[in-house]
Amino acid sequence: MVLLQGKVNIDRSAAPGIRPMHIITSDLRVQPKNNYAETDADARANSRDDWIESTGMQIWFAERIRVKLLAKVRGRYELE
Repeated sequence: MVLLQGKVNIDRSAAPGIRPMHIITSDLRVQPKNNYAETDADARANSRDDWIESTGMQIWFAERIRVKLLAKVRGRYELE
């Protein structure tokens, strides 16, 4: 387990069929062997004009990224 204390930025570049994503959070606990990270802190994810915020987040870094938002979730998503 790796603990990233303080502000943490996670970036995913755009690729064919995949939108870019930028996540800002803090105090992230990372399990590199499991491609997994989590935090109890506030988190915000931006992808182009879309955004989502929550308190607490779980994220799996696999072939397809998966994010679980835990509480106080709000956001904006526009259909293309």
